[in-house]
Amino acid sequence: MGRHRKDYRVTTRPEPLVGAPGSLTVNFLDERGELTKSFDFSLYASRPVLAAELALAFRQHHAANVAATSAGAFRSAGMWFLFLDGYDTDIVAMRQVDGEVVRAFIAWLDHNLSGKGNRYSAWSRLKQLFVWLLRNRPELTHPGLDLPFNPFPRKNAETQPREALERSEIGN
Repeated sequence: MGRHRKDYRVTTRPEPLVGAPGSLTVNFLDERGELTKSFDFSLYASRPVLAAELALAFRQHHAANVAATSAGAFRSAGMWFLFLDGYDTDIVAMRQVDGEVVRAFIAWLDHNLSGKGNRYSAWSRLKQLFVWLLRNRPELTHPGLDLPFNPFPRKNAETQPREALERSEIGN
């Protein structure tokens, strides 16, 4: 008689733990459970649904990031809401953000931020939140939301190259 094998199959698929949009305050805790950083998306309460959706993506995506990375992403989210205030006051949820709105935001960055690197940085931080929503909560996003791969190509093209070291400066 052979050994009885344990059945490890899962009968029902577990519910994903990504949460639902809700709180507008994102708190990050350290390993001891103490508050290290807090980000308040209620600054954008004029669009509470959109703020809650981005807060959810922000909470999930930046949970393990250092404080400086999270702070930069929060500033980029602020630029997004600043853009929306001037672009279209009717956009209140990510479901209304399509490719046209994203391209208008990129054009807005082009006119309002100096330096290709600054524009690229602001875009890529916000794009991370959009990508998280597309991957993990696609029902919250517009079906026509297409994100450009690199709207600011060759961001370092104008950077002056470093001077080459002289032979005497190179250690043998």
